[in-house]
Amino acid sequence: MVQLRDVTNALAPVMDVQPILSDFVRLESILMGPRPDVPEELRHVHAEYANVMRDIRAKLANFLTNIMAVHNNLSTVLDAIDATAQPV
Repeated sequence: MVQLRDVTNALAPVMDVQPILSDFVRLESILMGPRPDVPEELRHVHAEYANVMRDIRAKLANFLTNIMAVHNNLSTVLDAIDATAQPV
């Protein structure tokens, strides 16, 4: 049977969301960088796309922050349980 502690320990190395957000920002800058090849009549579409990308990044950051908080809270609870557990 998988122990909850094993799961939280396995997740710990991937809970650092900064690299994920950095990769997303880098992708966004590549996609949203200066685009002289975009015709003038399509620049409003390009600007709207930039707004959507910023919104997605903000939602991704919020989601990952919430996941980190759940992981940290779960680790704290498990630490407290371990500290009060009676040896069998």
